[in-house]
Amino acid sequence: MCQARRASATSAALVKLRAAGHDVDREAIDALQPRVVADEPAFNDMWEMTISRTPVRFGYRRAGASEVVERHLEPWGVVTSRDRWYVVGHDRDRGKPRMFRLSRIVGEVLPDGRPGSFEVPEGTDVRALTASLEPRRTPTTATVLARKGRAALLRRLASEVAESVDGPDERTEWNRLT
Repeated sequence: MCQARRASATSAALVKLRAAGHDVDREAIDALQPRVVADEPAFNDMWEMTISRTPVRFGYRRAGASEVVERHLEPWGVVTSRDRWYVVGHDRDRGKPRMFRLSRIVGEVLPDGRPGSFEVPEGTDVRALTASLEPRRTPTTATVLARKGRAALLRRLASEVAESVDGPDERTEWNRLT
């Protein structure tokens, strides 16, 4: 949310608290300033459109693709998952909920309807929806050599530990962790 809107919301909240008879320490409030770090150029526009319930259109490049495709979305929420920012909402092109990575948006996020022209379906849990739409990670098995007594975390995660195996040198004993 932009700084001006956050300041306005804070001021309105303070007025309501004071009107209700609560003593408010303005300096303590000023010390607490939430910060959201997002480097994606589309973040602010997508956030604003989500808050105002404005349908959007934007260019989107899928992973590994060179072609940019115009997408049409009713944005329900902006979320972070696996250290990346996404928008989740109703994909008007496919007629179902979808998730788009903000860093793959090409160009501007533009309004594609009037503010307030859609509602998030009642009972929608954007976090749970995000988890269900995330690409599945393919399980991977790795085999590594570790000196005896080292790599404690890997040892706890290992499905198999073979002791006294040949290693790159003969100074210490080696274990093979799978």
